[in-house]
Amino acid sequence: MGQAADNLTASAGPPNAAAGGSFLRQVLLNDGWAMLATAVATVIVELGAYWLARAMDVPAGRALVAAMAVSAVWLAVAAPAAAAWGGNAWSAMMRCGTVADASGIVLIVLWLVAADEGGHACLTFAAAVKIYCQLAAMDILAIAFVCACRSPAGRSAMALAASACMFVALASPFWAGWWLTGDNLAANQSAATWLVAVNPFFAILSCINEIRVSAFDWLTSDVMYQITRMSDYVAPRRVEWYETALAYLAAAALACVVCLVARLVRPKASDGIKMGFSSQKRG
Repeated sequence: MGQAADNLTASAGPPNAAAGGSFLRQVLLNDGWAMLATAVATVIVELGAYWLARAMDVPAGRALVAAMAVSAVWLAVAAPAAAAWGGNAWSAMMRCGTVADASGIVLIVLWLVAADEGGHACLTFAAAVKIYCQLAAMDILAIAFVCACRSPAGRSAMALAASACMFVALASPFWAGWWLTGDNLAANQSAATWLVAVNPFFAILSCINEIRVSAFDWLTSDVMYQITRMSDYVAPRRVEWYETALAYLAAAALACVVCLVARLVRPKASDGIKMGFSSQKRG
């Protein structure tokens, strides 16, 4: 049997322009509709969260926080799924990258329209860029996970794994309480710092809180004591936004290294006959 058309390793770069027209035409032909649908869905979900909150008379700063929470959750769901549906590595990157890029468009809109009653902006342009960088780092991690497998089933499994890892990180304030109840205060402090460092929502909030218009600081808000237990035991050290982004990029790089090593030491399917496996032709 010939090599499967959807093999992720079949195309490490852009499609061959000479074989199928211009590069842009090939991208639009192969992934255009999927990218457009992903972008539209992302804008509707993320901007919809903001406008829904505003329609419920939520202040602009709190509505912005709600929209950013939805953005982080949406990316954790949509980015790995979009990458898994790509036909090859390039297609996976294009489709998955659309999620972060569409979120970037949403951030620009929120930068322009999100303002408090006094007309002060709730989001600076610099903060919007930083939040985009964090979302892009999550996107890159999803691509690295999905591209680690060759088969469609493997890509789907890795997409689920990527989503699960990001959801565990996002939900850390809700499950970390049992981990921080020990008698070793230094260990608890270190654990809490790591939990904050890998949570992209904390990184996003640190960008929003660079200006105090939002009047919302997750680590010191009463909500931490009402629905979570992290701050009951220890006050986590404030982590800079870029520390979280770098952590996700490092995880993506590690996933790529593990994938490359595994492919070097693992025999290819085409070498199965050498390992004693017989290939059968299907009628």
